[in-house]
Amino acid sequence: MTGENSFIRLSPDGGKTLVTRASHWRVLWCPAGSGHTLFVQSDLTEGKPRVYADNPAVARWLQTSIEALLFPTFADTNLPVMSATFGRSGDVHSSAVETVDSATDHIRLTWWDTIEPFVLTMAPGTNNRPIGVFSTFFPARSAQLELNGRFASGKVWAEMRGDRQGLERDAGLVGDLGQAAELTGTSRPDVRLAGAIFDLDGTLADTLPACYARLSRRLRGSWRPHVHQ
Repeated sequence: MTGENSFIRLSPDGGKTLVTRASHWRVLWCPAGSGHTLFVQSDLTEGKPRVYADNPAVARWLQTSIEALLFPTFADTNLPVMSATFGRSGDVHSSAVETVDSATDHIRLTWWDTIEPFVLTMAPGTNNRPIGVFSTFFPARSAQLELNGRFASGKVWAEMRGDRQGLERDAGLVGDLGQAAELTGTSRPDVRLAGAIFDLDGTLADTLPACYARLSRRLRGSWRPHVHQ
């Protein structure tokens, strides 16, 4: 999978308990195609998980391939996938915003006050997970989740990521406006795609449409990918 995973976790007690968990995916490429998905469980949803997507096939692939490892509550394929449109605005130098609009809901995820980004690389098998990751993190000191004009309670908190301390945009941590993540597996050959979309100083190195177009050309055969064995 190549793309972005921006997330928010909010807690009333420094991470001991959670009142909100939101995982936003912008998938440039995966075996099920491309698209956006938001998984959310919050006091705003009465503690019930919800799934919003513009491509149900991508949402189901994320559930069975990734969320099953990260947060099994989001991996429940009995949850309905609510059709939604996705938008973004802002940048990591100010406020980064992701919006999700369904027939009944308007959701706005916002991150600001980011600190120095860093790269995290974890090989397949780390923490007993079959997938590896190459990811550029953009930690933020502040984040909020809004649903139909109401705001989730709780705050972000600091947490270690590898040997680096970030602020939870996992309440802030991964990706806001274009963190690039590459996931590779061990059970089959995987095409190694992607690199960071953002330079380490947070400036945009390429636009997502241009990046996606380049990946599409590669998948059509104009570029020979490196394949893991």
